[in-house]
Amino acid sequence: MSIFKRMIKTGLKDEELMNEVCGHLRQIGISATTLESEPKIHAFTNYLGSIKVEGRNIDLLEVEMKMVGGGDMGAGTSRGVKTYRYNYVVSAKIDGLEDKLKAATKLIKKGFLRKEVVGLKWEGGDLAQLLNADSDLKTMLDREGLVEHEIRSDKKSQCIRIRQKKFYLRIMLPSPTREAFEIYDRIAQHIRSIAGTQGVLET
Repeated sequence: MSIFKRMIKTGLKDEELMNEVCGHLRQIGISATTLESEPKIHAFTNYLGSIKVEGRNIDLLEVEMKMVGGGDMGAGTSRGVKTYRYNYVVSAKIDGLEDKLKAATKLIKKGFLRKEVVGLKWEGGDLAQLLNADSDLKTMLDREGLVEHEIRSDKKSQCIRIRQKKFYLRIMLPSPTREAFEIYDRIAQHIRSIAGTQGVLET
């Protein structure tokens, strides 16, 4: 069986995870509905499905899965271990805006031998400049923990994905908190200031 067929098969077994995430979003006051869709393969990652969000700058929340390694670490099999992350998706017509929408964080460290992370800054295009200028967003990120983020445009699907760079084992995958969701929704607001509000929602 090819790795792509195996990833589709394991993705289908994670439908329960999608339902758990959707239920959690509702509990923290987010209007959310799981969309019926087949898992999609993008390179070596598998988008398990999408959760539609109503009334916010974010249109969708995706759960992305990636197989890593080849040994048994207690959460997988000899063919690899499943790791996960969330994608907060803004649907928008991005043609010609790819450079403006580029943004990723870089951790700011101080010290000589034992470097300490003291902050982060956004690097990229116009969007990165807007995010760096948002002092409230900086405070929110500091409060939630300084981890690396990236924002990627998907021209084929006409959307922008906001996400942490890190993947997690399922047992370590943090549930989206209300505070974390507000951070991504604020970033999505800045994205819409560049890409506009007229989007193409893929279901």
